[in-house]
Amino acid sequence: MAGSLLYLTSNVVHAQYIAASERGRETGALDWLFACLIDYYKAEASVRPWFDFGISTESGGSVLNEGLAFQKEGFGARTICYDQYTLML
Repeated sequence: MAGSLLYLTSNVVHAQYIAASERGRETGALDWLFACLIDYYKAEASVRPWFDFGISTESGGSVLNEGLAFQKEGFGARTICYDQYTLML
């Protein structure tokens, strides 16, 4: 009903490809999933202190998806801006 791919590094739990079925959206399955994941990884906070929901932007990072940012903020997340660099080789 809901799922996400998690990338685990030495410092971060990064969620990507977050999705829910129609029934999952009706029942709040994605909210339940992330509440469980956050609780589970809080126990590992000394190992992986950061839980990253990923980007909340569109159009190559130039437009904030306010609804998506609002959903993530509901779990206590905050938005930050990442610097992007291009290295000409």
